[in-house]
Amino acid sequence: MSGDFGCWWKGFIDYAIYMLDPDGIITNWNAGARRIKGYEAEEVIGRHFGMFYPPEDREAGMPARSLATAREKGKFEAEGWRLRNDGTKFLASVVIDAIYEDGELIGFAKITRDITERNKSAQALKESERHFRLLVNGVIDYALYMLDPNGIVSNWNAGGQRIKGYLPEEIIGQHFSRFYSPADQAAGRPARALQLALENGRYEEEGWRVRKDGTFFGPASSSIRFVTMTTSCSALPRSHAIFPSVEKPS
Repeated sequence: MSGDFGCWWKGFIDYAIYMLDPDGIITNWNAGARRIKGYEAEEVIGRHFGMFYPPEDREAGMPARSLATAREKGKFEAEGWRLRNDGTKFLASVVIDAIYEDGELIGFAKITRDITERNKSAQALKESERHFRLLVNGVIDYALYMLDPNGIVSNWNAGGQRIKGYLPEEIIGQHFSRFYSPADQAAGRPARALQLALENGRYEEEGWRVRKDGTFFGPASSSIRFVTMTTSCSALPRSHAIFPSVEKPS
């Protein structure tokens, strides 16, 4: 197998890009591999790529399985822990492509990206969301809940249950307009509230609301805020509009 395949990839520093022969032996090495894994080219070329796996993964046969999958399906993709030259671990996003020439397997192209920081950020966000849910779910003096961009209730706290009378399974997935009187629904007030929250970032009002049993309460102080949350999927940001709604009987 050629150790070159052109020079376009050699200067990349954000990705470890290197070639393997059909047996998994490293045949070349780029600047990104040196930065991410900590090895000079002469330290790794000629050695098996399984050296980057933790001992328990090598014993479990993961390097061989990854090549077998790439050989059978043309590509192998996974996330997992890998080892640097200094023995420290990093979380890696790995792609292995099988390279064929005239129908014969001549080796593999391997691309590794360090996603350790992304994973730390994701875990921190999950922990923050968990604490937020615990805080919100314990509040009983306020009905705190989230709406999707269409006004559908997506979660429900103890205050919502106490004030409005609905259990979570009864209200999640329903439109928040059911809390408005028939007259307000007919006047389009729920849709107007969401539209103003979208345009101005928030909407506040006082008005009468309807409980599950049909009784009215109020005037209730309502606040709807528009929030844009950005998440990462395959390193591509996506924005989602959500509306935290807070209501408290006066």
